[in-house]
Amino acid sequence: MLDDESHDIISRRLWSKESFEQIGAALGISADACRMRFHRAVARLSGCVDRVRRGEIGQLLEDEDEQEEEE
Repeated sequence: MLDDESHDIISRRLWSKESFEQIGAALGISADACRMRFHRAVARLSGCVDRVRRGEIGQLLEDEDEQEEEE
């Protein structure tokens, strides 16, 4: 559902309580870019949760499989 970088950013921000400046420095990106990637990843997760609530888990997983095959 999330690429490794997005997962890392969310984990560092929410669980490790690192600032966007710290996370960005570790990843070699600006604090602003880190902040934007964080918000995009959270929005993506929110969309996934909404689909699960609507009972679309099967389609969600199929969509994820298709995305992985394209990469």
